[in-house]
Amino acid sequence: MIVSWLKHGFELYPPAARLRPPAGTTLIHANSWSAFAYTDHGLPTVATDHGFVHDPAFVRIKSRPQRIYHNLLIGRYVRASLEGCTAVTAVSHYLARQMRPFCSRTVAVIPNWVDITQFKPSTRARRNGRLRVLYAGTRSFRKGFDVLRALVAEEHPGIEFWCRSDFRNGLGHYRSDMKFFAKQSAVQMPALYAECDVVLMPSRYEGFGYVAAEAMACARPVIGFDCGALKEVCGEANAELLAPLNDVPAIQEAIYAMAMDRSLVARYGEMGRQRVVENYTEERAIASYIDVYERVL
Repeated sequence: MIVSWLKHGFELYPPAARLRPPAGTTLIHANSWSAFAYTDHGLPTVATDHGFVHDPAFVRIKSRPQRIYHNLLIGRYVRASLEGCTAVTAVSHYLARQMRPFCSRTVAVIPNWVDITQFKPSTRARRNGRLRVLYAGTRSFRKGFDVLRALVAEEHPGIEFWCRSDFRNGLGHYRSDMKFFAKQSAVQMPALYAECDVVLMPSRYEGFGYVAAEAMACARPVIGFDCGALKEVCGEANAELLAPLNDVPAIQEAIYAMAMDRSLVARYGEMGRQRVVENYTEERAIASYIDVYERVL
């Protein structure tokens, strides 16, 4: 297998990169934003979609510049990939359903995966004291930064919120007991999850929900909104912690419940870990992709 990275600037027009498959290449696999650019090499081409730009739920929360960019460029590229590639995959059943009206072929569902040997429950003895709530998103509206801002504006003696230090200026008034941390690399994230009790993920759109899968692999309950593929990733039992979209008081209530009854943290954490081990491992994903490759070769 040979991996070639497309420089970010070529996202505007992938064919301009003039990438050519090396001698001996038998198949090309790319994301749905650029896969169309490789369909003229006479080789089977597989496109994978990670977040469908034509999904009405996604369209509703886009900024005006993002909407223009997707309408003029990316949306057209995705349509070309869905129609021109030999096979199409999506990282969730939710995405596959949204893609059906735009894709004439069957969309294979192959979820993303988590390295469960790195993202795993901590062996450290559980602490007493305040509930530590980790926000691992970005400062965007889509990821629900405004929800974090609303939650940390109020004091609660039993709860401690953690977020990145470079988000401090965007929080406005925040609790005196806020904890800030530096931006973490992928290899540092398991240790960060281990330091906290619950992960806050108030996203308004997720094509999969990788942070949720990581947190669950570490046996950390995920509290957020029922949107996109998040309920699918969390599973029915863990989905009890997902509030209706934009219902901030319901998220607050779920956090308070965890703070009052720590047995809930352990119970939902165990269910989350089991969910990931059974559904979102590297081995399962590799086997599924190999099956797709064998069918198109």
